[in-house]
Amino acid sequence: MATTRLLVAAEDRQGVRTLRLAHESLITRWGRLKEWVEEDCEFRIWHYELRRAAERWSAEREPARLLGGTDLETAREWLRERPDDLLKDERAFIEASARGAARARRTWQVAVAAGVALVFVAVFLFIQNRNKEQEGQERLRAAAAQTLADRAEKGQANPDLAALQAVAAYRTDPGVQKAQRVLFDRYSDFAAAERLLAGSGVTSDRILAAEDGGVVVQEESHGVAIWQPDGGSALPERITLSSPLAGTALSADGRVLAVATEEGVVELRRPRDRELLGTLEIPKGKALLALDPAGRYLAVRVAGSRTVRVWDLERRRARGVSLPGEAQTLQIADDGRLSASLGDGRLLVFEPGRSRPARTVRTAAVFAHDGRTVAGCVRTRDGVRVRSHDLTTGAKIADFPLTIRGCEGNVGRPGTLSHGGRLLCVEDVVIDLRAGRIIGAPATYTPSYVVTGRDGRWSIWAVGGPGLVRYPAARTLGTDPYAVRQTTVTDDGRHVVTYDGDGRLRVWDAASKLLVSERLAAPDSGSDPGVETRVVALTGRQEIAVIRAGSPT
Repeated sequence: MATTRLLVAAEDRQGVRTLRLAHESLITRWGRLKEWVEEDCEFRIWHYELRRAAERWSAEREPARLLGGTDLETAREWLRERPDDLLKDERAFIEASARGAARARRTWQVAVAAGVALVFVAVFLFIQNRNKEQEGQERLRAAAAQTLADRAEKGQANPDLAALQAVAAYRTDPGVQKAQRVLFDRYSDFAAAERLLAGSGVTSDRILAAEDGGVVVQEESHGVAIWQPDGGSALPERITLSSPLAGTALSADGRVLAVATEEGVVELRRPRDRELLGTLEIPKGKALLALDPAGRYLAVRVAGSRTVRVWDLERRRARGVSLPGEAQTLQIADDGRLSASLGDGRLLVFEPGRSRPARTVRTAAVFAHDGRTVAGCVRTRDGVRVRSHDLTTGAKIADFPLTIRGCEGNVGRPGTLSHGGRLLCVEDVVIDLRAGRIIGAPATYTPSYVVTGRDGRWSIWAVGGPGLVRYPAARTLGTDPYAVRQTTVTDDGRHVVTYDGDGRLRVWDAASKLLVSERLAAPDSGSDPGVETRVVALTGRQEIAVIRAGSPT
């Protein structure tokens, strides 16, 4: 084509030879050439751009000038299809771009791998720290639960608070065994309760109650709290005094309440509506008060005094009764008969209107009186017996054996006698003198409790933390007053059998702990201390064997 003058050959100063068209008209008028140009247009355009990119890279040698992405893929395709149309430096440029892309890809893969590894390490460390934190929290919860359980276990003086602490211990960490045990123990303290009364000031353990249970009174530092359990409300009404409380007394029918202040004033009130019925003046100081069952007579002895003043409240008249010592307990009968114990084993009885004692009665180690009757535990050669006598005639009313821990003690430990001389409450047992047996005991030990009810349906009121608790007067395994010599469990686990110090077998329900039945272990049980008695549950049978070593029975 150069000889035909269609192309013009040239060579520049660097020795690069080029060919160019002799005239531009050849592009438009030479059809064959036009077809060749159109067919090769895409490659030529790309090739021109590649040439410029290669020159820039050759001049700077910067990795950023290398091809990448779709440009590199396009260059590779043209290199595979038309390698002869590319110059050596152009092919080198494409290969260098491919190596750079491979390095970048490896760098990215390493970075990704390192990033994934770092993420795994971070997650592992986070989980490890989280586990350590959780373990630390679990240890703290266990320690807190243990502390709360310890306090709940020792909180017998405040059962309500102990119950709350037991619940808190269990909720803090249910897995702590002591928290589980203490929660059950504190629940058991109230499980048998018939009624809970809130709002107690817990300033005194001394409570009083009408015999029918319609009114319950607790002493406070500057007044009294009054509940009416059958009225629906569990909260008390209060009588507030202007000076500290000196003493109280409640008539057995619950109609009259006497409240004395240390300033020497006795307020007589109707407890159900707290109406003031009148006031009396007495010497200042602490006082011992007693009302007769109907609230017609009031006896008062001020601390440090040997004189007891007895008021006829209907006539508002008083008489003084001098004692040879300071009275420890006072009781007055519905006819005005006064009985006063002196703490030295003597009980003085004064007939109505008299200032000199009509008779002196020697009291038992543990005793109680109500103005008409005196009852107590008497030690004899054959053991302890419970006896009661009429204070007017001296006639014996009851006399029966009863070996119980509550009847062991020193002179001067009086109890209470209520319900017309029928119920004797000494220490932590309640004895029915008419039936000649124990009918109940408080669910837990309490220094002061009262018994209410009628016709054999008895209840026990006691202080239960910031409130009062009423229990049924039922015998339970936890309040068994007898010394236990032997114990066994029936084969089915449903009953606990005890052989007690009074020679009787007692069967207790294992679930409720209530007394099911009792009987003598043998006709002469307990009469011969040299004979050892053992109680054995027979396997596979609902029977108990009583084995007496050294005895033919």
